[in-house]
Amino acid sequence: MVRNVLRCRALSWLSANIVGMGYQIVAGTAHEELSDEVWMDLILLASKHGFSAPRLGHLEWSEQVELTEEEATGLYAVLERALLAGEPAERIAPEDDALDRDTVHRVRHVLQQPVLKMLRRTPRWR
Repeated sequence: MVRNVLRCRALSWLSANIVGMGYQIVAGTAHEELSDEVWMDLILLASKHGFSAPRLGHLEWSEQVELTEEEATGLYAVLERALLAGEPAERIAPEDDALDRDTVHRVRHVLQQPVLKMLRRTPRWR
């Protein structure tokens, strides 16, 4: 009886804390974790400013890809262009799952690292 109650609580906690998928961009020790929504907003913002890399738009569960040097430098450059153009909005409330300027800066920080860059799809935790 006690074991079943503990198992139910553990499963309940686990399902309450996994709230969909997310993305992680990693370069050496630098990394940034983004929800699906924020990653898609970032790719949309980049495409608005001339970046195109369809293979980065949607990865399957647990898939990971190496960013080519062209993809990393291209994405870095268009995110810089977007920031200079005043995009995205200055600040967004933390509870909103939307792309903001701070997130763009953090992604750019990862992209400027002089090592291999990886993009992976991961379970998203609260």
